[in-house]
Amino acid sequence: MPVLPRSADGTAKPHAPISPETIRVLALLLAGMGVLFAFASPAHADPNRSTELKLSGLEAMVDRVVPKQLTEGKIPGAVVTVVAGGETVFTRGYGVADVDSEVPMDPETTQLPTASVGKLFTATAALQLVREGKLDLNADVNQYLDDFSVPDAYRGSRSPCIIC
Repeated sequence: MPVLPRSADGTAKPHAPISPETIRVLALLLAGMGVLFAFASPAHADPNRSTELKLSGLEAMVDRVVPKQLTEGKIPGAVVTVVAGGETVFTRGYGVADVDSEVPMDPETTQLPTASVGKLFTATAALQLVREGKLDLNADVNQYLDDFSVPDAYRGSRSPCIIC
């Protein structure tokens, strides 16, 4: 069973308000992740170089940066996962999922609700697919769905359900 992050009093509060300091630290972590992405996939990269060469030093850098950010921001724990070439090349938990019981962050079992941040990642991924010519924001979403379809919310209308 997944472990929910817990507050100091032991209650699970995945949707508790986020303090401005936490938002600042999260922004710093996201900026750090941007550095990792640039490090893992430089614009001038030789496509014949292996993923291992491109990511050499990544583990040491993450192990150095993340604990420092957690300490400075008084954040109990985090999970970092790096994907390169469609493969997970690094994943590690840092700190604790539950402050009181000191249950460690585990990338496999610790549940981390993303709330509205997930919308940013989804929008970014969708726009990357648009740029690659694999997604049309004005097309009927059902042309991209295999296992189910989105019903016509306005029966009889000629407007399909579109992405944007």
